Amino acid sequence: MLNKIIWFLRAFIYSLFFSRFGLPGYIGKPIFIYGYKRIKVGKRARIFPHIRIEVLPHALLEIEDDVAIAQNVHITCGRRVVIKSGACVAANVCITDTRHNYSDLSCNVLKQIDTYSDTVIGEDCFIGFGSVIDSGTVLGKHCIVAANSNVKGVFPDNCIIAGSPAKVVKKL
Repeated sequence: MLNKIIWFLRAFIYSLFFSRFGLPGYIGKPIFIYGYKRIKVGKRARIFPHIRIEVLPHALLEIEDDVAIAQNVHITCGRRVVIKSGACVAANVCITDTRHNYSDLSCNVLKQIDTYSDTVIGEDCFIGFGSVIDSGTVLGKHCIVAANSNVKGVFPDNCIIAGSPAKVVKKL
């Protein structure tokens, strides 16, 4: 209980740096955040320890109300990532809107120009342990992503998504 109070106080302090941070909410530590002013967090967000968030200039990360993000999650944002209200992100997940270009084999991948496509996680989605939500992915409402899935594409509301590459395995 004391930890949660400390986490809440930390969230209050961080709220001074974010573009928006709705209270009540809490943030565990340690964390790494690049681009505070380009992050909007809704009310009652729970962000657990060891999260890494990188938001590039001119990009926007939106975490809406009642979102829970577990330990060891990595979010990279070069254009726009949205995690809609009620979503739950399990531990060891990667969410990105960035795709590294490796088309020029004579040039190091880190020296090539990245491309960006908006990534949206719908309302009340559950992202399972160890999953990767790739650039350009759009999940509808109430989707469940199975553990260790590699998700890329547009998926309808109310479905279970699994595999690598992920596909709809069941409609709810």
